[in-house]
Amino acid sequence: MQPTTDPVTKRLRAARLATLLTASVLASCGGSGGKARVPGVSGPPAASTLSVDFGLRRDFDLGTGFLGDVLHVDLNADGIEDLVETNFLPGQISIALGQPDGTFLPIATPSTLGKAWRLAKGDFDGDGMVDIAVASHVYRGVGASGLDVFLQGPTPGEFTQAPLRLTLATNPTDLAAAPASGLAGTGMGAPALIAGPDEIFLCLRDVGEVARVELQGGALVQTGSLESSNLGETGGPFSIAVVDLGSDGELDLVVGEERVPGQSDRVISYPRTNGAFGPAQMVMAPLFRPIVDNAGDMDSNGFEDIAIAQLDSNGVFLLRADASGLSQAVLLDFGAPTTSLIFPDLDGDGYAEAVATTLHQDSVQVLPGTGPMAWGEAVHYNVGPVPRAIDTILLPGDATPDLLCGNAQDLTVLVGIGNGEFRGARGYDIGAPGAESVLLADLDNDGSLDAVTVSKEGRAISFLRGDGQGEFLLETTLPLIPSLSEVPASAVASDVDLDGDLDVVVSLPALDEIRIYRNPGSIDSFSDPVGSDVISVEGGPIGLAVCDMDGDLEPDVVVANSTTDTVQVLLNQGGGLFAPQAGLLLGVTPQGLYAMDFDLDGDVDIAVMGADNSGYQLVILGGDGSGALAIDESHQIDGAGRSMVAGDFDEDGRPDLVVGQTSTHSSDFFLLMNEGGLSFNALRLTALPGPANVMAEDLDSDGHLDAVVATAGGELVVLFGDGQGGFPSRLPQTAGELPLGQSTVGASLGDLDGDSLPDLVTVSARTPFLWVARNTSTLSVSE
Repeated sequence: MQPTTDPVTKRLRAARLATLLTASVLASCGGSGGKARVPGVSGPPAASTLSVDFGLRRDFDLGTGFLGDVLHVDLNADGIEDLVETNFLPGQISIALGQPDGTFLPIATPSTLGKAWRLAKGDFDGDGMVDIAVASHVYRGVGASGLDVFLQGPTPGEFTQAPLRLTLATNPTDLAAAPASGLAGTGMGAPALIAGPDEIFLCLRDVGEVARVELQGGALVQTGSLESSNLGETGGPFSIAVVDLGSDGELDLVVGEERVPGQSDRVISYPRTNGAFGPAQMVMAPLFRPIVDNAGDMDSNGFEDIAIAQLDSNGVFLLRADASGLSQAVLLDFGAPTTSLIFPDLDGDGYAEAVATTLHQDSVQVLPGTGPMAWGEAVHYNVGPVPRAIDTILLPGDATPDLLCGNAQDLTVLVGIGNGEFRGARGYDIGAPGAESVLLADLDNDGSLDAVTVSKEGRAISFLRGDGQGEFLLETTLPLIPSLSEVPASAVASDVDLDGDLDVVVSLPALDEIRIYRNPGSIDSFSDPVGSDVISVEGGPIGLAVCDMDGDLEPDVVVANSTTDTVQVLLNQGGGLFAPQAGLLLGVTPQGLYAMDFDLDGDVDIAVMGADNSGYQLVILGGDGSGALAIDESHQIDGAGRSMVAGDFDEDGRPDLVVGQTSTHSSDFFLLMNEGGLSFNALRLTALPGPANVMAEDLDSDGHLDAVVATAGGELVVLFGDGQGGFPSRLPQTAGELPLGQSTVGASLGDLDGDSLPDLVTVSARTPFLWVARNTSTLSVSE
């Protein structure tokens, strides 16, 4: 990274670095085992502040009730692409017109015969305007199987006519549109529009045929069908694509089939000669629920190639076409089943990238093209849950390609920033599914933050090396326990043996254990704890902190035990050897724990979130400097939570406490203002549903701490502090503007790239990735 010479930016970064140093939040008391410091900021507010931006994706909610498909097309001829999506559960489509500011204005939600599933565009009545075809399903006895065609007109952008409908005997699994003439260069698929009409091809899996439908005499009519019995057994058409296989100007069909009696799933083709389709021909088998697509001319030899994704397999095949037919299957492994696949040239270097949605990882993968039919390492971008459809789109403002992704609940746009890269959190493999928590620490003393993740579903701890540029590489993954019953709870980084390297302490409630992962000085050399590094505690340790409880400058461990309802101190005897003390009975079942010298008497105190028959309580325990604790006061908190963070939000020199809650039925979290001693006044703050992960940071560099929330529902919320305990402004104003991964269960802020701005890392229970959102905030000067 080149150093900046801009004096304003240099001044901002210097001030920012000072703020970061004074605003450190120490749930652990650090590697030296010193006393906890009060997180806050110092000095007057800066004349220049930051316009906060983490370079996140953009989500659009057009009223989706489980989205099945999405397409984009300029419906009203204004030069801006518009959107059409299927809303499965309510049985309708949403039509939205693109706006000059890059947003979309919904204009209509017409109903469909059944549950709207798949879309195709075409000119079905030959008037030169784009029409929309929709394949609909019966679902749980509701709706009807069929085809709806929405004709555009009488003016562009209007769909005021009643849809044309054709009822079918079975649910169509896919559809495609192509010129009824069968000739390339006509119909809606042509580079320049030539009057249609187009016909529709419907995959009818359960009856083993591809139905052909046209608009005749003002009605939809099935004009014929195609089936593959000549191959020995008739397969069930699952997906379909229109491809000019022989580069002869005639459009052929490629069909993915499943449920072939006695055989595996396969891909077949129906070649067209002199306008008529011939018998089915075998293309490729065995496959697993193949999804076919026209990949374009990938190798620039004048022939269109075929892409085959697989819903039940990680492998994607690219079949190259030439004068002799289809050959040379190239295998790409996306690491998870894919639902949609495209091959655009995103960076303009003449080589196509491979872009796919990975259904169960909530991600879009971009494999950069490095040559003809060659790709580099995948870049993962976070999108909405259960992504199904991917395509390129051009939002107004520049000529850089953007990516449009249809998810189960909304639409995601990854805005292109050039060189084939996009705004959006990037994912780094953690080697285990279902992460539960993440922490940032410099484990190898190279000046760059590394990451540790704990996986609940995968029951593993992972160590990732940070490169100082915001990128991470998985170095070590260690299983926590082979038992299926084990659920890890908390992890903290601290130099427990004072050897200069940060160790990692993990609580394992199912085994009633605390484990010390000693740092050998290299991230790739962490190993399983043995002997005295496996410490038995009273029962179900779920909350965890490392801090000097007895004033001997040795870091001790404090745990909240969920099965015995106690808080227990493990005193460090030197060298990271711990002596567990008898636990203090809380009267509540603990869920989370935080350590801080709240009354500024030089001794560390403890805050515990817990539950009893009356609800949820925040219990404050006072420390006496010898390792003993006593209950001081408790506060009723309206909701369960584990995440807590301290910060001086009213700048009175005393640490206040922010408490999150996990329930997605509430948007409230809590700020406990420190009134001196161990007395607090609980205030209710509002974010968005599920304010589970709370952080404290001066994100806008105005000299005042802000409350930062990563919600369980997958939203980032910033409440900007005024230094008096108030939060007069917030970002965003409405849901969906700062989206994170759904089911975000852990979050942390830290400067990953050395620009003195805190970046955001999160983990989600749904994905096997560490998600990194780089801080791209820009300077704004106050008047």
